[in-house]
Amino acid sequence: MCPYKIDIDDLGFPIIKDKDRIYITNSHHKIKIPVLDENTALFLGIMWGDGCITNNNLAKANYDWSIRIVEDDKLFLQSLLKLIKNIFYIEAHVFHYKVKYEVKFNSKIIYHILNKQFKFPDGEKKDRLHIPLQILKDPSLSKNFLKGLFSTDGCLTLSNNYPRITLSSASFEFIKEVDKLLKKLKFRPNLNVYNRKVGNKLFNIRLNGYEQVRLFYKEINFIGDKLPKLEKTLTAP
Repeated sequence: MCPYKIDIDDLGFPIIKDKDRIYITNSHHKIKIPVLDENTALFLGIMWGDGCITNNNLAKANYDWSIRIVEDDKLFLQSLLKLIKNIFYIEAHVFHYKVKYEVKFNSKIIYHILNKQFKFPDGEKKDRLHIPLQILKDPSLSKNFLKGLFSTDGCLTLSNNYPRITLSSASFEFIKEVDKLLKKLKFRPNLNVYNRKVGNKLFNIRLNGYEQVRLFYKEINFIGDKLPKLEKTLTAP
């Protein structure tokens, strides 16, 4: 696939271009002009899984255009920091909170690209998530988006030598879109509803058995410490 251009001329504020960098007035913080390629699709999948941006009104009031991803996987964090620098030429920062880590960086341009170009919700994500149309049009982008999504919100279990990969979400329409996309990519997902004792319903997709898990390893895969666990599962006697 060829990288697709991301429209940066319709974000609602003027952007200054300097060769392959862009920035806004009164800012010395320049980022690389982003394109929609496999790396960006992977980043979007990570955002749709464990990322968030501040409510737009609060962001304007506090001038807080932060992009945040919360995770507890150190190997994943290393890959994420490299990914952010590769895509945007930004040095993200890691903050440690008890059992979780937060990767954070601030960019008004990237905030609005996520929100306006890819329809990533500001503030609360529940029932507002949808797979970007740009991702759905290209199988390679779709697979990398799913890699980011499963690497954050997915899990691998092995019970009685029977493997299963599960993806969970509180947003039903979004999980249905993921189910449809997996079927388009020749998977056979099972969609389930889990009634939690505390909190809202949780919807999950399961890829059951060695055939589906091997196909996942070949076509999508994980990043972070879930990858060696998957490899060990598939190579175990």
